[in-house]
Amino acid sequence: MKYDGRKGVFFKPKGKQTAKKIVRNLRLFEVFFKNELKMKNGEKFACKFEHAVNPEVITALNKFLKNPTKCPHGKIIPK
Repeated sequence: MKYDGRKGVFFKPKGKQTAKKIVRNLRLFEVFFKNELKMKNGEKFACKFEHAVNPEVITALNKFLKNPTKCPHGKIIPK
C-alpha cells in the first residue's frame, strides 16, 4: 500500500486482491443476513464475519445463495 496525502491510498497488486476478497466476503454475508435470515441489522454481523471466514465457507455460501452478483445495496459482488 502506498499513501499520498493529496491523492489517497494506492494498493499494490496483493493488497488489491486482499481488499477484493474482503469486500466479496462482506457483500455475500450481507445478502445472507438480509435475504435468508431477514435480519435488519445484518450489516453489523456481516462486518464481523468478513475477515474471519475460511475460503471454503465463502464458496459454500456463494453456492447456497445461488451466486448473487449484487449486495442488498446494489453494489457488485467481486468474483
